[in-house]
Amino acid sequence: MANPLDPTLTAALRRRLALQLMTGRAFQIKTPATVEYLKATHNWLSMGVQGGYVHARSRTGKTFGTRWVLVSLPVLLDCAIPYLEIPLRDQVYDSERAFFQFMLQCACHPLYAKGSSGDKRDRLSRWLLARARRSRIGTVVLVIDEAQLLSDHHFQWLLDISNEIEAGGYRLFCLLVGQEPLHARAQNMTRYAEFEPIVARFLICHHELSAMRTEQDLSMCLEQFDRTLYPVESGKTFVENFVPEAWAQDFRLASCAPAFFSAFRSQAPVEKDAQELDIPMAFLAMALLQFINAVAGFDSPTALVPQDTARRAVENTNYHLFMNARAAQADSVGESSSAARRRR
Repeated sequence: MANPLDPTLTAALRRRLALQLMTGRAFQIKTPATVEYLKATHNWLSMGVQGGYVHARSRTGKTFGTRWVLVSLPVLLDCAIPYLEIPLRDQVYDSERAFFQFMLQCACHPLYAKGSSGDKRDRLSRWLLARARRSRIGTVVLVIDEAQLLSDHHFQWLLDISNEIEAGGYRLFCLLVGQEPLHARAQNMTRYAEFEPIVARFLICHHELSAMRTEQDLSMCLEQFDRTLYPVESGKTFVENFVPEAWAQDFRLASCAPAFFSAFRSQAPVEKDAQELDIPMAFLAMALLQFINAVAGFDSPTALVPQDTARRAVENTNYHLFMNARAAQADSVGESSSAARRRR
């Protein structure tokens, strides 16, 4: 049997954990924004509605926040919540057959490619109904990521499926997750009577997901990294795997929150103040990966983290390019609005 204290095995574990953090699938982390997301989704399910949408700017952490919510909901409701996650594709033209085939493929259905469009729709409806029957609250959740790509036809097909599940005495809850055009689309659809059934079913409830904006937000997020056991069977926290000696002497990532916040703020446009700062989870994860690997290089009971380690980690993410692009977009929108007012 291999010695669990073998330093080569520890190094291999660290590399594996770093790669899993890099891909964003090691674990989901709670943030103030995802807590609000969970509250909204729990409220929608408790009210008995059949759908809602969550919107945010790009790189805000919609997908990973949604996965954290899906893991947390069963704990909150004290029952299993079956769900199917669909990462929507952009289609050149609407095809009912392709739409339902892709959803069946996401469900790993063995017959996803067989039959007509009607066959595929019936197959998906039966698959979802079977899952809803297993739920104590009689509900199956259909999560559609990149929902801003949904067309009018897609919405109608989802309405048909929802009606079929409801006719069977159960509920399909459609959680639509997308970028800002999804919100604009929903607002526009409320103006037309023909979309009333779709709006009433899926688009009445909505929630805007925000990025981290304050030092307190960052501190809470880093505390979650400090508390998370990963791998669970190891009995060690994620951070402890990288810096076991410093961890034993009470080193914690949360103590680095001021340094990280200062680093992110220094990379934002100079006119931005703390209240306007947006720190997407993707950029924090990238910075944290570099930071924790750097800290692991000088792990010891008496090690002190160099003050510029967080700054260099944030700089290497090119966060400043992201913030400059957002500032340019805001300026462009402002100029367009001013031009429109002048024309009026």
